[in-house]
Amino acid sequence: KDPDRKANAVIYSCTDLTLRGEAPLIINSSKNGIVCRDKLRFLGGEYVITAGSKAVAADNAIWIAGGDFRMKAETDGFHAENKDNMQGSIYIGGGSFDIDVADDAVHGQTMVQIDDGRLSIAADEGIESTRVLINGGELDIRATGDGINAGKKSDAYRPKIEITGGSVTVTMDGKDPDAIDSNADLVISGGTVSVSGAGIDWDGELDFTGGTVIIEGETVSE
Repeated sequence: KDPDRKANAVIYSCTDLTLRGEAPLIINSSKNGIVCRDKLRFLGGEYVITAGSKAVAADNAIWIAGGDFRMKAETDGFHAENKDNMQGSIYIGGGSFDIDVADDAVHGQTMVQIDDGRLSIAADEGIESTRVLINGGELDIRATGDGINAGKKSDAYRPKIEITGGSVTVTMDGKDPDAIDSNADLVISGGTVSVSGAGIDWDGELDFTGGTVIIEGETVSE
């Protein structure tokens, strides 16, 4: 009876789903590409997804250990959200991602964590969650809304963006965007952060103890 529970994807699972394999998985959908109503895991493989709505969606979590992803979607690329707002997380531990979407490239209700991987993103908003943690990887984000945004979407965390390592490049092209925007706290302790076309904004506490921050080509120390 729940209209959101009807099958509306090329691959649709009501329980945990794990995808892996050597052969490419090519999806063309007028609606969603892959939908999982529990936990969705990618353990490698090649995925080419074109979707009229979301490319990949899960209720509880999306965990990615590796793989080659090329995705185009009219809304979100990776989307994890649950009516229980304590769930809905995305973890990326490796892989190559080319994401071109009209809304959010990576949207997690509670948390998005990136430890490794190469992400090339073109979107309205690049990464959006209540808490965003970037420990490594190479991120190239081109956005018109916010590049990386932490807002109150869950009761699990206080909004926070934390960058401890990796390379994060954000290029903005919009009327009033922020390259990095936290509705509460911002922590930068490592890695390289380079932004252009917009600045860095936070509403809570700032903890800037390490790493390299470059704004419009100029390295800043505060």
